[in-house]
Amino acid sequence: MQNGYIYAGTRVKSLENSLLNDEQVDMLLAGKSFEDSFSTLHGTFLGRYIANRDNKDLSLVLEEAINDSKNLLCLISPEKDILDILWLKYDFYNLKVIIKGSIAGLNDEEIEKNCFGSGKYTPQELLEHYRGNTLSRINIFLQKAMEQSRSYEEVSEIDRAMNLNYFEAIKSIAWSKKNKFAKDYVTLLIDIFNIQANLRALSYGEALETPTALFVSGGSLKQSDLENKDRILENIHKIGGKVGTWKEAVEDYKKTGDYVILERISDNYLANFLKESSYDIFSPASLFSYFHARKNNIQLIRSILVGKQTGLSEYEIRKMLRKLYGGK
Repeated sequence: MQNGYIYAGTRVKSLENSLLNDEQVDMLLAGKSFEDSFSTLHGTFLGRYIANRDNKDLSLVLEEAINDSKNLLCLISPEKDILDILWLKYDFYNLKVIIKGSIAGLNDEEIEKNCFGSGKYTPQELLEHYRGNTLSRINIFLQKAMEQSRSYEEVSEIDRAMNLNYFEAIKSIAWSKKNKFAKDYVTLLIDIFNIQANLRALSYGEALETPTALFVSGGSLKQSDLENKDRILENIHKIGGKVGTWKEAVEDYKKTGDYVILERISDNYLANFLKESSYDIFSPASLFSYFHARKNNIQLIRSILVGKQTGLSEYEIRKMLRKLYGGK
């Protein structure tokens, strides 16, 4: 099975040539208007998606591109089920949309419009199983998330059920496959989630005097490492990285109480972890790394074009991007 990743990894390495380069990003930023920047996309990997398409279809174009990347990885991977670690994130998000939409009285069409198409299951499949109380037929953790959500009095607590069961779902895959990369990847995701979720819970708790910290087991951090803000910031380095990796995030958070820099550095650290792991040609890491990079491309394009659409100048958009993604 491991030998199968040699072909998949080689294929993915060639696909990396289609990722956005600095020149393309600069051209997108230099567009005088949303229309100008949208036209620039013809020279990127999105060119074939926007041919003869109205620029109002931006969201559809971006989703189609990410879905094609997903489908290609499923096609070339020797272990398709290990990639479920990537797709299940969207399924749990979609289930949350379905539950909240149903509570709000939305019809199926309105609910589906708010769902992602990148999950393991289509929004239509999830809706059908949700209506029939048969989610256990496709994924036991989706069923558990739905059942737990029904026991909560507050709609906002639905997020809690989704998060806990999402991590249980991807842990079950990584641990059952006994794949070192998959286990390390999921462990890192859990660590990043625990840090960010508990900082938020503690911040909200200061205002509400009712902190509701959420701890997901399976990471490298213990629950005692997250019991207050000081402990979290002291222990953040335990999840890995070089000396000073988390310094900017810690200093900025102490100064501003803002999570943006922490989220950006966490994303960059995750990307670096994937890139370094992808050098193992017998591992699925290169597939994960490529999908992560493609997804970041999509998010970057969306950020630039939304900025253009709202009338922000190139300087203002660059300033926003530096905060979100780092760089110059």
